[in-house]
Amino acid sequence: MSSKLEILEALKAFGETGTFMAKKILKSVVKDGLVEMQETVTNPAGDVAVRISAAGLAFLAELEPKAVAEAAPVFVLKSAPIPTTTRKAGAGRKSKYPFATMEVGQYFFVPDSEKCQDPTKSLTSIVAATNRKYAFEIAVTRVNRKGNVVPVLEYSRKFVVRPYHETDSEGNIVNGAGVWREK
Repeated sequence: MSSKLEILEALKAFGETGTFMAKKILKSVVKDGLVEMQETVTNPAGDVAVRISAAGLAFLAELEPKAVAEAAPVFVLKSAPIPTTTRKAGAGRKSKYPFATMEVGQYFFVPDSEKCQDPTKSLTSIVAATNRKYAFEIAVTRVNRKGNVVPVLEYSRKFVVRPYHETDSEGNIVNGAGVWREK
């Protein structure tokens, strides 16, 4: 706790009874009269007894309406029919990679380059997003690593990315990544 606001919020929670705090962090709020400090009452750690003053409560009350007003954007609710779209769902820019045309067992190779020095790492999120595109939820749930209950996904197509190397036309080994259609 170092800012005035943090100190005052903490002391407000303790109310009239107050608590103990290190004297060195209270200098600015004591000087402004926002807290009341009893230097003669200390705990074994050497902290002094302190509680929020009426001026401190007024200071916090003054800030609260401003914070709420600034945080809440004003939206005007209206009614109108939903416009129709001319795009198909999921239609966006054309994919750079041939996921849609791949058959099971086929792969494509992305070589290392100056622009992409680790294509395996770069392609991992693209492959995960593509797998999610071809996934659907089944009527079963599971608990994930974070302890949340999530639906089990079934994939109509499944892709994997692995570090891979190929030999070019001159016989040189070219490192990169391969993306296979697994399912």
